[in-house]
Amino acid sequence: MSDNHIIFLNGTSSSGKSTLGTELRRIADTNYSLLSADLFWQSVEHDRFDSHDFFATLHKGLFAAALELYKCGVGLILDVVLQEDVDLQNAIKYLKDCRVFFVGVHCDLPVLEQRELDRGDRQVGTAKYQFDRVHRHGIYDIELSSAQESPESMASQVIDLVKVRTPSAFSESALYFDKSDI
Repeated sequence: MSDNHIIFLNGTSSSGKSTLGTELRRIADTNYSLLSADLFWQSVEHDRFDSHDFFATLHKGLFAAALELYKCGVGLILDVVLQEDVDLQNAIKYLKDCRVFFVGVHCDLPVLEQRELDRGDRQVGTAKYQFDRVHRHGIYDIELSSAQESPESMASQVIDLVKVRTPSAFSESALYFDKSDI
């Protein structure tokens, strides 16, 4: 079995995924490429498009790029918000044959809302909208709370998990959907 894998970080906006991804890259023995949905989203004039449909299209591109990089042997960290069922469906379609460690990044809503205000680069209310949506499939290899743990602690837990466990949650997430959906 190849050691190549993907660490898939899913959580609301401002939950700490990017910070965790950066810390993972810093402490890991593996050289990871960090692929963020934010980078894809910021690369277009999104105000000109219907955001939900266009965001789903960008996610498809992100997952297709991740698959190609994975096939080339690149270790990946994906930083994504799976706020709609179609986002998880597309992730499964593209990445179902990859070794994916599925990481739930949680944070309490009041903390998310404060981070959103402090950042100033997020639409106010985004985290609240996403809060009950992004984790509803409920299956992860590990779940972490950025409100209760430091980025260093969370990254160490993920690295330890990758060293000793075979990922299963991502493939099990397909059970959340009807087979015709994926």
